[in-house]
This record gives sequence, C-alpha cells and structure tokens, in this order.
Amino acid sequence: MSVLSVLENIDNSPESVILESVLEGMSEYFSKNLSREVKKGQNENALKCKFNGGTPPLGYDINEDNEYVINEYESLAVRLIFGMYLNGYGDIIK
Repeated sequence: MSVLSVLENIDNSPESVILESVLEGMSEYFSKNLSREVKKGQNENALKCKFNGGTPPLGYDINEDNEYVINEYESLAVRLIFGMYLNGYGDIIK
C-alpha cells in the first residue's frame, strides 16, 4: 500500500519514508486530540445540564439555549411509568 499526496512528493526514496511517517503521525495526533477535545466539551455540557445531541429523554424538550425543559404532555407518561413501578408493576418475577 502506498500514500498518494498532491501536496508532497512522496516517492520510494529514504526521505519519503520519513516524510510519510511524520505525516501519518501528525494525522493520528490530530484525530486523537480532536477526540479528546470533543469529549471534554461533552463532559462540560453534561456538567452544566446542557444537551449533547441525539434524541432528548422522554419527558423533555430542548430549548434554544440547549437546555432541558419539561415536555408537559410526555411528562404524564413518565409519571405513569414511575407510579406503576412504585406500585409493584416493575417486578416481573416474584
């Protein structure tokens, strides 16, 4: 397998082997560093109770500031589910 680049002249010379290694290393560093920064941002959002994306949990909507707000209609279902659990409906096997 070989790497093709329109910016660098990578051929079969010994120098090209070093250049290819450096470029691959920098790409891997960039990818791992970006992953770390994204995870850090998601953690900060979670600590601030901000929405991180995906589908909001049942009973909540997301406002324009990416904050959770109660969806009154869906909250009825959530209250019903918790009420049923408290009344023993969550025990499948007794």
